[in-house]
Amino acid sequence: MRRPLTILLSSRISGSVALLLGLAMMASSASAQSVQQLRQQAGHGHPAAAYRLGVIYYYGQGIARNYASAARWFKIAAAGGYVPAEMALGVIYQRGQGVKQDFGASLRWFRLAARQGDVASQVFVAGYDLHAGAVARASYWYRKAAMQGNDEGEAGLGMLYLFGRGVPQNEAKAAIWLRKAASQGNSEGETGLGALYLSAKGVPRNYAKAEGWFRKAASQGNGGAEFGLGMIYLFGKGEKQNDATGIKWLSRSAAHGNPCADYYLGDAYYLGRGVPQDKLRALRLWKLAIAEGSPLAPLARHNLKIAESASK
Repeated sequence: MRRPLTILLSSRISGSVALLLGLAMMASSASAQSVQQLRQQAGHGHPAAAYRLGVIYYYGQGIARNYASAARWFKIAAAGGYVPAEMALGVIYQRGQGVKQDFGASLRWFRLAARQGDVASQVFVAGYDLHAGAVARASYWYRKAAMQGNDEGEAGLGMLYLFGRGVPQNEAKAAIWLRKAASQGNSEGETGLGALYLSAKGVPRNYAKAEGWFRKAASQGNGGAEFGLGMIYLFGKGEKQNDATGIKWLSRSAAHGNPCADYYLGDAYYLGRGVPQDKLRALRLWKLAIAEGSPLAPLARHNLKIAESASK
């Protein structure tokens, strides 16, 4: 089993890489003359020039790609306190590009960049701290990012308020932060807001709005939103009852790794609801929900016990 640090560094690295990608166009115009000028500037103590050299070598724009050279220039820039270089070092230590792969060093660089206001790094360390169980620290970093208008920070903070993790539970505040994230097209914010409308938490119950937000998030491939749509159609929320449509959305959610969807699909196959009856497939789905740690695992075990007793 991979350690939490490994998992989070692998799954939450995208924002930092996006910042590096944002400079790719600048690097693409590099020429031998401009590289020489940047070397001279870096040699005179300009960390921004050293960082740009690192980006040029990282992408190999105009010159041969060389991760070792990129790492060297990023380190020089970081030694000068240049925050984007600290974030870049977090990326390359995670990936082992030009340096020996070192997840601990990666996290240390991200934390340093986060303390100096880098929003992508703040979101990253918040996600790591949350996964590691340090929820108070996670709420601190999500709030830092959210106050800069970052949609991931807003969504993360909203979910913490919803479940009272690291902050006092407050469904009204959860709705505020999730709405901010959703207004920026963040699929987690859209899914969370849909769930609030579905369950009447922090906002009045409104099935139409719940479905609307779920659909926005589902169009981005969000498994939680697909699950929400499955529930709406399977159980007829807002007069939308349609077993086949519900199963379609649950199947998509399960394909995105949602173990709760596995449980309900197991029910559907066992009963032949919206799909041809297939009790063996139902048993496999319930077992999968248990193996994947679904919150519905106790129900899945109960169903398995009943099904196995009935087959004797």
